[in-house]
Amino acid sequence: MTTGIGETLREARHRRGLTLDEAAEETRIRASNLAALEQDHFDRLGGEVYVRGFIRSYAKCLGIDPEPLLQQHRPAETPSLAETPMPASRQPLERGPRRGLGVVLALLALLAITGLAMLGDSESDTPVGLNDDSVSDPNGSIDDTASPGQASPSPTPTMTATPSPEATAADSERDSPRQGVSVELETVEREVWVRARVDGDEVLAAIVPPDSTKTFQSRGPIQLRLGDAGAVRLTVNGQAQGSLGASGQPVSVTIGVDGNVTVG
Repeated sequence: MTTGIGETLREARHRRGLTLDEAAEETRIRASNLAALEQDHFDRLGGEVYVRGFIRSYAKCLGIDPEPLLQQHRPAETPSLAETPMPASRQPLERGPRRGLGVVLALLALLAITGLAMLGDSESDTPVGLNDDSVSDPNGSIDDTASPGQASPSPTPTMTATPSPEATAADSERDSPRQGVSVELETVEREVWVRARVDGDEVLAAIVPPDSTKTFQSRGPIQLRLGDAGAVRLTVNGQAQGSLGASGQPVSVTIGVDGNVTVG
């Protein structure tokens, strides 16, 4: 179906005196995709998000306003990605100390019972008939009149509770600092199509409105695909990043767990 968008783009390219290959080099969009745009074959471009991004980038490259073309383009049965509910970012589950605490209390109770039982056995083994003269005096000396076969009672052993491995692991996980990367994405002046993958899961694939902010946190790398690098500002672990690319340029961005940013 002819919409007039392709004809407008083709005439603007001819006015600039550009070939498809030259326009592809400027926009970094394949020449075959630009040809599909000029022929109104939007179904060959891989989805509505790409169609709108290509129209915007191509129009800016040719020096014309993309907004009338975007308003003119109305896909018949394609739902807007802006209205697609965004899956909630997975939050790491925190292990509570309750299970480890229960194990420690049970272990302490068992050790207390064992100590009482050993104390009872020790008292029952005390020799019968010992008199006061056979017991050591306060200074620690032993009376020579004590019978050779008699022995002083052995001291009661002191039992020390040992924390269970589960409790130790829970305390270590709770006390250790949380590692990972925090990314804040801000759109400036215009809407931008954004796709984000966090911990291997796609958590966002939508057009983000102008002057909006999205925040991502992960223990692993974060991967972003931006439809317009010039309209996005990134802050990684509280540090503002530099330019990600030219206005209207689609880019891929990878943020490592160490905060390093790679633009491809």
